[in-house]
Amino acid sequence: MTAAEWEPIADRLASAYPASDFGAERRAEYLEALGEFGAEAVASAVDALVRETRSAPPSAPVIRQAVLRAGRPGPRTPAPEPGLAIQRARIYGLSFLSSAVSALALILLVVWWLWARG
Repeated sequence: MTAAEWEPIADRLASAYPASDFGAERRAEYLEALGEFGAEAVASAVDALVRETRSAPPSAPVIRQAVLRAGRPGPRTPAPEPGLAIQRARIYGLSFLSSAVSALALILLVVWWLWARG
């Protein structure tokens, strides 16, 4: 993030907390601490922190943690276990086999009945 990108963000902090001294020295410290992040990520983190009830502007480490937290993906849904897929395939295979055996038994019964009637 450049100094030009940081200034509007710093202005937001200064206007949100007018009683705090958010002068050039403090702005430079924040820029040094947060300069490695993109301006959009820092601006989003600052906006979220300003919405919270605070009596003083958030410190650079607090903003840094908010940026890192926002960049972290949320909880993932776990991938299905391979064993579960194999189990399901076996169940479907067994149900198909069971149906096929039942149909074959019915056909053989009909053939036997017709043969017996003669």
